[in-house]
Amino acid sequence: MAVDRVQFQDIVASQLPRYVREDFPLLVEFLEQYYLSQEYQGATLDLVSNLDQYVKVDELFRLKNSTVLLSDISYGDTTIQTSQAGNFTEGFPERNGLIKIGNEIITYEYKTDSSFVNCTRGFSGVTSYTTSNQPDQLTFTTSEIDEHEAGDVIYNLNILFLQEFFKKLKRQVVPGFADRALYSGLDQRNFIYNADSFYKSKGTDESFEILFRALYGVDVNVIKPSEYLLRPSNADYKITRDFVVEEVLGDPLDLKNLTLFQNQTGARGSVSNVEQIQYDEGQYYKISIDYGYQRDIDVNGSVFGQFTIHPKTKSITSITDTVPDIGTFIPSSTTIDVDSTAGFTNSGELVIDLENGTQLIVQYQQKTLNWFIILYTNKNEF
Repeated sequence: MAVDRVQFQDIVASQLPRYVREDFPLLVEFLEQYYLSQEYQGATLDLVSNLDQYVKVDELFRLKNSTVLLSDISYGDTTIQTSQAGNFTEGFPERNGLIKIGNEIITYEYKTDSSFVNCTRGFSGVTSYTTSNQPDQLTFTTSEIDEHEAGDVIYNLNILFLQEFFKKLKRQVVPGFADRALYSGLDQRNFIYNADSFYKSKGTDESFEILFRALYGVDVNVIKPSEYLLRPSNADYKITRDFVVEEVLGDPLDLKNLTLFQNQTGARGSVSNVEQIQYDEGQYYKISIDYGYQRDIDVNGSVFGQFTIHPKTKSITSITDTVPDIGTFIPSSTTIDVDSTAGFTNSGELVIDLENGTQLIVQYQQKTLNWFIILYTNKNEF
């Protein structure tokens, strides 16, 4: 993984004066071992020196966590054989690596494709960079020599820091996948590089398909229950009775959501909507009254009773001159001249608004196109 660079452990002896090497030979060995402990793969100086390589996703996603022990080893064995297809020790440091079998930590001088050679047994080292009680504290462990059986797992302790670094990188780039094991056949490098496509399609069928391929390596069919539900129409469908009225007093738009009463018939109903309409240069209003399903035997929608249109006309002569004897029977020759009698019944009752603000109720027995023949007046209506 790391680029071949000159390591200080290899040149520290040449940096000391000759008299120091001659008079203090153990100091040279001490310094070499010290820098060796700092420069093996995953150690402090190694990380600092090769940080430009370790931050590359191409390197991080190839980290190999473990291999398998080929045969039993006893207390005195210094060569450890591995058992996996291909290059058994691929992903482990070439020199001065740190491994763990069971509870024993072991360091080796170098490796081959199938073994770790010149091992120092019962070693010490960092076995975890997180703890349950203090997540920001690493765990340094000492160990003792032990026997191990074929098939035991050989863990690579040199990549612990890089694994934590890779998790942090995935939390930033692919949140939600940091601690998830992805499908073994997945090209993790390609998935991380193109993760933005997954998050941009979040919530779509494609995003679910990508998710299941990344985690389990299977194709899925996305079934949406909403597509198989029976739903009522989304249309704004209403049944109403509409009346076109003219504004006389107040604002008809204020009638919306109120109850409309008609005094003459006693009819009533709930106003669901009021709209302004323009007709023949006049301003009118369309009042819509709820006329939906029958809520009661006597009610259609919210309409109780029957709204009717009351005809209206205008007198073209003075009422008091035409009908002088108010409150009595009137000769049949007495008439009221009006603009038109269209819409009025052949006989009936008239309500006349007088100029003094009172009303006069008149019985008529006959009509023509523009006059009524008066039968009786009621003075009690003043």
